[in-house]
Amino acid sequence: MNRELLLVDAFADRIGVGNRAGVVLDAGGLDAARMQRIASHVDASETAFGLPAGDADDYDLEVRFFSRSREIPVCGHATIAFHYARARAADLPSSRCRMKTAAGTIVVDVLRENGDWRVVMTQRPPTVLRTLTREDAGAVLEALSLSPRDLADGLPIEVICTGHAKVLVPVRRWSALDAMKPDRQRLIALSPRVGATGFFAFTRDIQRPDVLYHGRMFAPASGVDEDPVTGNANGPAGYYLLRHGVLALDAEGVCRFRAVQGERLGRSGIIEVALSRGEAGQIRVQVAGGARVAESRSLDAIDIETTEERANV
Repeated sequence: MNRELLLVDAFADRIGVGNRAGVVLDAGGLDAARMQRIASHVDASETAFGLPAGDADDYDLEVRFFSRSREIPVCGHATIAFHYARARAADLPSSRCRMKTAAGTIVVDVLRENGDWRVVMTQRPPTVLRTLTREDAGAVLEALSLSPRDLADGLPIEVICTGHAKVLVPVRRWSALDAMKPDRQRLIALSPRVGATGFFAFTRDIQRPDVLYHGRMFAPASGVDEDPVTGNANGPAGYYLLRHGVLALDAEGVCRFRAVQGERLGRSGIIEVALSRGEAGQIRVQVAGGARVAESRSLDAIDIETTEERANV
């Protein structure tokens, strides 16, 4: 069977912006080794592979996520990309899907709006894994080419997880964020020490009126030097700001905002974040956005290319 790999720009309203993900809607019969081989060959930071639920009654489909170097528990932008491509291929109405991932089962809503689709991902319950010590915080700042005076007043560096842990670094000024030149080897070495492979720096020193903050995300230990727009960073960032009193829920128990990421890479994308209080009192974190299918390729052609590359090594 000649299956397709789709290249999909997530958190985008046109091709060429936002964060590109690989998407294989039907990956039935592919083992992990082949998925990794495909993902390592795709011109995207992560690739999502859809698998049927079979007889399971507690989820609707399974999706596995691979970066260029390894399998990861879940990926925000690849989730948006996968479900946008799925909705487009099946011409879906507004609907809900229970998606099984290595991080647990996640609810994804596809909203049909004006002949297009918007995807809402409800992330795993937020967990604060740790607040960095002064020594570890200093090491992270140095690896990001920042100094302690670049840190926003009164805010710590924390590791928060909504499925895939991120180190959250609040930066005082946009100029410092824009000028960052991270040391990838230092970040790789720091990843096991801080318990996360992704480092998300963001600033509320905004340069445009329609966003709450600008962000940049680095994950070289996962094979991603800089990620354009990161669902599993912006969701935790929203929870971080709520947790530290920068944001507050409104009278209806909801807080919504938009953030921008990817500007430094020329792939600026807008991500929508919603925070709300669930039935058990726990904060619910959602990220949302649109997408565009940029290209499709044959999986057979990719396998031929990777086989030829291995033969030439």
